[in-house]
Amino acid sequence: MKAVEEHRVSGFCCHRVASDEKYQTPPEVYSGKNVMDRFYEHVVKAAEIIGEIVRQELDMSPMTPQQELDFQKPTHCRNCNTPLSPTSHKVRHHCHVSGRYLFPCCNKCTLLLWVLSVCPTVNCQNTVASGLKMDFNTSKHDFDKSGTI
Repeated sequence: MKAVEEHRVSGFCCHRVASDEKYQTPPEVYSGKNVMDRFYEHVVKAAEIIGEIVRQELDMSPMTPQQELDFQKPTHCRNCNTPLSPTSHKVRHHCHVSGRYLFPCCNKCTLLLWVLSVCPTVNCQNTVASGLKMDFNTSKHDFDKSGTI
């Protein structure tokens, strides 16, 4: 298929958004030479910082009486909807950054969710005016640095 248009990336703006303000960052704006190299340097550095944050492994804070009641009620994992049983027992899934209790889930899901949180993959999407989309996955290092769509 013949390309009708070529879009050259001329700049980027990125910032980290988090539920805890101390992990948020102001926007970083860049426009200039080697924009894609600068963009990927930013994304890889952000992934490293996020990895350090989520690997803190804070113990779970004490649950409120209401949270304990909410934990006792479910008969299915809130993440995968599998029935909870002696082989798929219920655990208290919590945020390892804040220590906050999140929800009840099966032991398989809590391990999977933990692994996903400590091995961050940074996905960036840039939608241009023509509706084209570029997807970058830094965990695979299979991106095109040319900046051409």
